Amino acid sequence: MGLRLQDRNWGAGNPMRLVRFLGGLLGIVGRLHKIFIETAPQKTGRDETRGDQEQKIMTSLRAISRYLLASLMVFAGVMHFVRADFFLKVMPPYLPCHLELVYLSGVCEAVLGLLMLVPRYRRLASWGIIALLIAVFPVNLHVFQHQELIPAPPIVHWLRLPLQGILILMAYGQLPQTKTTSNTSGS
Repeated sequence: MGLRLQDRNWGAGNPMRLVRFLGGLLGIVGRLHKIFIETAPQKTGRDETRGDQEQKIMTSLRAISRYLLASLMVFAGVMHFVRADFFLKVMPPYLPCHLELVYLSGVCEAVLGLLMLVPRYRRLASWGIIALLIAVFPVNLHVFQHQELIPAPPIVHWLRLPLQGILILMAYGQLPQTKTTSNTSGS
């Protein structure tokens, strides 16, 4: 009884349909986490230092950010197929092959969102998401310049622009951490 892709008015008149859809999406993300992500070894036998606690908090924040970004990307990608009419409406007229671009960007968003959850492909997914968000930014500028395309208060249109930057930072934050070493040799 869940949401079917052919339902065009997926949230109209029944917000619980959207809630069920998002719940299902988060369930899939949770299952993928159990499949692909190994749990970190637990520290035992000593008290945690302040640095250990900070590291644990940062690791948790990165994980939350990763799941949020992956969920947003998969959801947005799926919506390119569920509500292709909406995405076609906001396409700038100077771009060719509107429907094909809508579907292509939807596939890219969904695949990159899923790859973000696989440690082996996280670097690829991070750079792919960054590139995709930069590539679709002209669409957001087009919508900002033609606010009649999406009836909303002007503040919503203003906030959409920096949101792309926030998502880019979230993707960048998922890149593997590199250890820096200092050169302490005496010269």
